[in-house]
Amino acid sequence: MTSEQKREHWQQHFSAWKDSKLSQRDYCQHHNIKFSTFGYWRKQCFAPTRRKSKFIALPASTASTGLITLTLPNLRLDVPAAELDRVLPIVLRSLREVS
Repeated sequence: MTSEQKREHWQQHFSAWKDSKLSQRDYCQHHNIKFSTFGYWRKQCFAPTRRKSKFIALPASTASTGLITLTLPNLRLDVPAAELDRVLPIVLRSLREVS
């Protein structure tokens, strides 16, 4: 079974589970599926796609100004490039708390 076929197989199970109105555990028990396997595939099928690289290309203007501009709805931050690794986690944590 290809990975695409596995994904389709599990998506059919997830649709059937939602239609069944059963709890996940009851659905798994009724269909002889390990609960942990059901959870694993649910994450695989519905988790957002993640970037593989942790590196972000910086605009050429960064080299001349030394600033990186972070623009978000209702917010603009000009961060010194040397401080980005310290500032960015704080910004992300703050955004998660607001959401």
